[in-house]
Amino acid sequence: MIDFVEELLLAWGHERVSPSSEVGIPSPLGQLDEVSAGVGGHRALSLTEQYAAMDRRVLAVEQALRDISNELGLAGRQLAHLAEVRYARRQRLPLVEQHRLLGISRNTYRARLDRLHVEVAGRYPDLEGMITRLEADLPAVKARHAWVEKARKAAEQAHRQRQARRCACDRCQTLRKAS
Repeated sequence: MIDFVEELLLAWGHERVSPSSEVGIPSPLGQLDEVSAGVGGHRALSLTEQYAAMDRRVLAVEQALRDISNELGLAGRQLAHLAEVRYARRQRLPLVEQHRLLGISRNTYRARLDRLHVEVAGRYPDLEGMITRLEADLPAVKARHAWVEKARKAAEQAHRQRQARRCACDRCQTLRKAS
């Protein structure tokens, strides 16, 4: 098991179970089924608002799991299902119950969990780059960079002013000694 991948998957599962944001326009089709009229209820008409509010790490893990599922075929879908069962539950299931739900033995479970962690970790350099790119465009990050740049310029200006005062004091003392 890889610790940082475990943390990423735990954060992903927590976000899946209880999203940190309730944004968007309720859709009147949200609760529509064959028997009764809809009363609205899906949390967003479009997923754009959800995307803007979600944690970037969660989005990156979501994309990694989607890639694993698509690229590895049946094995990838099994790994994605394992991630759903292990991490995306309101109450974490005991391991025995997870084995039963997945229909696999304890050793197979461990092997698949290790493979899931390796597959996510293998994509992590790309995920880290994706997270960085996504976060670079956030207004808060831009404001922070602007503040850091402003502070750096103010520090440089204060340093130049101190240097100028020191030079002026040195010249005054030299003139006093000379007179």
